[in-house]
Amino acid sequence: CALAFGFGIAVCKPSLRVVVLDGDGALLMRTGSMATVGAYKPKNLIHILIDNEVHDSTGGQGTVTGGVSFGTIARGFGYPHIFTTDKIGTFEEILKHIGKNEEGPVFVHVKTKKGSPEKLGRPKVTPAQVSVRFSEFVQSK
Repeated sequence: CALAFGFGIAVCKPSLRVVVLDGDGALLMRTGSMATVGAYKPKNLIHILIDNEVHDSTGGQGTVTGGVSFGTIARGFGYPHIFTTDKIGTFEEILKHIGKNEEGPVFVHVKTKKGSPEKLGRPKVTPAQVSVRFSEFVQSK
């Protein structure tokens, strides 16, 4: 639900630059949020999709994103600025460019390799603690 949360913050805090990091599996399940973003066009929203063609957080089950053009979907939903890459250097250049030039909503589709580090740490805070921390952060901005 990252995009829905990010959209809400972007609308309520228009002076705050909101960057949403999304996963391909999550976005497939919640594509409707893109329609809302495209309709309201918050100028302060950057939506970054990290697409590795698997549900990494739940065990690595495959998604069907290999044949999905998220850029075309974003364009169809009304995102005015769309970027796609599978190269880290190009991704860095895109970030520099949109940081200086583009008003949102901006959609960036980044294709990555499958997998995560074997010793990837797990969160040490509870969902309730995350909720409080996040709420406090947003209220302070």
